[in-house]
Amino acid sequence: MAIGLPHEIAKGALRTTFGDENTKEDIDYLVDSLVEIVGKLRKM
Repeated sequence: MAIGLPHEIAKGALRTTFGDENTKEDIDYLVDSLVEIVGKLRKM
């Protein structure tokens, strides 16, 4: 909601921030983790 999204969308959103110190490996780890977590949540 801090970025102006309505509550219905914001409650299912994930906000991430990247900086100069983030590596491609950091982003790959995040994406792999999210794929796994979302898969588990969809099975619930």
